Amino acid sequence: MGNSATRLHRDLEHGDGWPSDVGTLLTRSTAHQPDRLVAMPVGLDGHPGPIRSTERTELLAWLGRLVLDRAVGRCLVGIDGASGTGRSTFADELATVLADSGQHVVRASIDSFHRPRAERYRLGDASAEGYYRDSHDLVSLWDRLLGPFGSGATSAEVEVFDEPTDRPIHAAPIQVPPTATRVFYGLFLHRPELVDAWSLSVFLVADQRR
Repeated sequence: MGNSATRLHRDLEHGDGWPSDVGTLLTRSTAHQPDRLVAMPVGLDGHPGPIRSTERTELLAWLGRLVLDRAVGRCLVGIDGASGTGRSTFADELATVLADSGQHVVRASIDSFHRPRAERYRLGDASAEGYYRDSHDLVSLWDRLLGPFGSGATSAEVEVFDEPTDRPIHAAPIQVPPTATRVFYGLFLHRPELVDAWSLSVFLVADQRR
């Protein structure tokens, strides 16, 4: 599945494959069905009033179409990008597009799979290597979320650790129907351990905001 990310990145750069009806998904009613969209916890959700533009609307509609074309059974969509690029907001918007189109959408974030602070900072709280290698519990992410969801299991866990309190979360697994899309955002989703998890992935760049 990693090749999907490469192809999508190439298409975004060169404008290949942009359909003429990109706006069709977002011209439908924006009152999505609540039972089709599993909400994110407060603090991990996106901005309630994102910037609107024709280009952003068209991009979301195009991505929605790409996801729907792949949405046979379970579909995992990764939203990657550096801090401050708007991953959570973009993931919220894409999830709403998909829910409006009839998909059962489950939202989740790698921020709910942090390691304990003592492990994250074992190389120091300013270590770039530690930030990359030690921030997240990739074993739990695979064993409790990505693996079960991708294999068609009827339930999966979407959060295991609360970073602000530095404590584990013991939440009940959520129920997932046979056909569902998971929109997942976070840092380093294209690292070797995760790149092949995604049916489709996006890397956000926001250099003009820096």
